[in-house]
Amino acid sequence: MDWTSILGNVASGGVLGLVGTAFGEVAGYFRRRQEHSQFIERTRLEGELNAAKTSGEIAVARERGAADAFTESQRAESALAGEHRWVTSFRAFTRPGLTWVALLFTFWFGVFPPVSEPGITLAMTVGTYAGMMIAWWFGQRAVDKSTIRFGNAAANATIQSK
Repeated sequence: MDWTSILGNVASGGVLGLVGTAFGEVAGYFRRRQEHSQFIERTRLEGELNAAKTSGEIAVARERGAADAFTESQRAESALAGEHRWVTSFRAFTRPGLTWVALLFTFWFGVFPPVSEPGITLAMTVGTYAGMMIAWWFGQRAVDKSTIRFGNAAANATIQSK
């Protein structure tokens, strides 16, 4: 064996070792890139799953609360069952009747605006109360529908309102 063959063997071993190491690093880079993309996809899917679970829990809690409120209102209604018929009729008329009266006065004050300070204050107060009554009558339904829409959008779900 001469010096050239020894140096050639050392050089070829070094080159092969360098090529093998470089190939291992390149393969490791692609493996880590694939693992990272799988981690990102898994994290996204877990987030969507958690959003769907939360949306479902919100819907269940809302329905449970509505059912509890209905049960309590029925229990309160049955507790008042011993009242006279005219008392029950008056109670059933009070809220919608007050709403219509407030709207009628608001319309009246809109057509015939008051000129005195107490009249202006009364018109503003009645208008404010009429607005609050309308918001109370129709507002809760809009809030329920908007929370259902928000929950559906957050979880890509299709829960329907009643």
